[in-house]
Amino acid sequence: MGITVVAAMLSIATPASAQAGRLFNAGPQMNGYCLATHEPHVFAYSKCRTEKYVDQSWDVVQWSNGYRIQSLYLQGCLTARGDGSVFTYTWCENYTDARWRPYQGQWGMWENVYYAGYCLAAHPNGRVFVSQCNKDYSDQYWFINS
Repeated sequence: MGITVVAAMLSIATPASAQAGRLFNAGPQMNGYCLATHEPHVFAYSKCRTEKYVDQSWDVVQWSNGYRIQSLYLQGCLTARGDGSVFTYTWCENYTDARWRPYQGQWGMWENVYYAGYCLAAHPNGRVFVSQCNKDYSDQYWFINS
């Protein structure tokens, strides 16, 4: 099972895709890590290749002003704050800080719609956050498995 660039995986959620969920895998700097949540806390988990848990399941739903990255664990949406923190929030339909888009057309880099110029990132200590988008930073790349 290989990793596919997010562009090939984006679709409107259906009951079948929502039940299955997908891993949101970190880029090359953090090989083997994936996005996980103990809602509302979001973290990068290091054993995604060997240990599969429901808190690692996500779906990406196209929205009118970006994409909603939604946890299938408790249905919280990935949301950012101005202080750089990232968390999940369950009532996210009307909030642009819970919307993401490819940064300058770069699939795999997720820019927050509300905090333009800030992308989803993580460090090997498990911390997930947003920081100024930089295409040279491999910790800002995320891919969804097929």
